[in-house]
Amino acid sequence: MARPLRILYEGGLYHVTVRGNERKAIVREDDDRHRFVDALGASVLRHGVILHLYCLMDNHAHLVVETPHANLSAFMQNFQTRYIVWFNRRHQRWGHLMQGRYGARLVEADRYLLQLSRYLHLNPARTRTAERLTLKEQVQLLRQYPWSSYLSYIGETGRPEFLTQGPILEQVGGRGRQQRERYRQYVEAGLAERDEELEVLLSHATRSVGSERFQAEIEQKHQERVRQSGKPEDAAFRQLGRRATVKQVEAVVSKVLGQERGAFQRQRKGGWERALLAKALVEQAGLTQREAAAVMGLSTGAAVSIQLRRLHQALPQDAHLRRQMREIESHLVNLL
Repeated sequence: MARPLRILYEGGLYHVTVRGNERKAIVREDDDRHRFVDALGASVLRHGVILHLYCLMDNHAHLVVETPHANLSAFMQNFQTRYIVWFNRRHQRWGHLMQGRYGARLVEADRYLLQLSRYLHLNPARTRTAERLTLKEQVQLLRQYPWSSYLSYIGETGRPEFLTQGPILEQVGGRGRQQRERYRQYVEAGLAERDEELEVLLSHATRSVGSERFQAEIEQKHQERVRQSGKPEDAAFRQLGRRATVKQVEAVVSKVLGQERGAFQRQRKGGWERALLAKALVEQAGLTQREAAAVMGLSTGAAVSIQLRRLHQALPQDAHLRRQMREIESHLVNLL
């Protein structure tokens, strides 16, 4: 059987699902759940994707992910590998943990993002066991479920560094606590009345979730890209289609770090200047690691690889470094 088609879209918003092989559990205990969320957060930071929502259940998980760099496949491969390798080692198992490839459908953000967020956040209260509970008990279950982004959205827990909430919360109006309270009311109202329109749409949609016009546009663009590339998998079409130049990257990184151009070739010991420049050259300018090495005055692409690995290992623990990285990316995106 052919593998599912993938549409890699610069600026695309996706509903992503991962499921356990043969419907078996992908988490067995809380240590697994913590590791799943940690791996997710590390991969979000590494690949510069925007994570709007997650919900982890025992045998599947949902994500809502936006990809400014059309790199959904690279992000998901990194995330799943991080988690699966750890899980298999911990539980002394081998073989497939996930059911084939992940599922990914483009979402029409303006119309369906808020509805989709409610549907996915309600997953813990939609199990067969939970649906036997009273409405009050379902609400209590939802407010006590720690393995989704819901508690963060309603202000019961802090917002993780890797989670972006603004685009969803802004759709309910208000500010601060009022905004979170409105979102809570909106989601929990879905316990009493199911969103039949969205459920039907999700049950039939294959490549996209949206209006008939949106689905037709995505299908048309996808077929055009497949005909051009001759490859049915990971078909990509660009929304912006532009890359930063090397000079633009050097100028922005120098500005953010407060350094003169050329200072990267004499990096201070223990500094992150070269690593941040390497990341921007590879991800924003589209250079290979070997090409980035030449720009930076390094001997081989392997030296760049080492810089990037150090950076990715440090990001989850270094908030200042994450802020610098996001500022660089923001400046470069605004230039294009």
